[in-house]
Amino acid sequence: MIVGVDPGGTVGLAWVQTTSPVWDISYGQVKHPLQVLDWIKQKWVHARTLGLDFIVLVEDFNSGGAISRDGAATLKMCGLVYWWCVHERIPVQWVQPQMRMLGLPKAKNLLPKHEQRHACDALAHVIAFEKRRARSA
Repeated sequence: MIVGVDPGGTVGLAWVQTTSPVWDISYGQVKHPLQVLDWIKQKWVHARTLGLDFIVLVEDFNSGGAISRDGAATLKMCGLVYWWCVHERIPVQWVQPQMRMLGLPKAKNLLPKHEQRHACDALAHVIAFEKRRARSA
């Protein structure tokens, strides 16, 4: 199982179970930090119950200097999710924002058109991660 997190004022979340040819996908968007952590924890407990591998992908945030209020919220959310996962001993990995581009076309096809881009970006990170992992296998 792979969880993608697209942090910001609105946090995009995507969860994909990749243990079969047909992926089981769940996604959403939340605003409150505790909702993000609860969502990840539920997926982590589910994966452990099934004995499945699990990883959280957190989009890194890079800024060249002064940042906006939204940028500051994004930076805080990145750190919160990453270090909470470390504290809970949940496998976690930083991913660069541009890495999602490899998975973006498929993510756009999988999500309904009315969904906002944050959930789509989180799913794109998961798809791109799985494509890179498949290439290296």
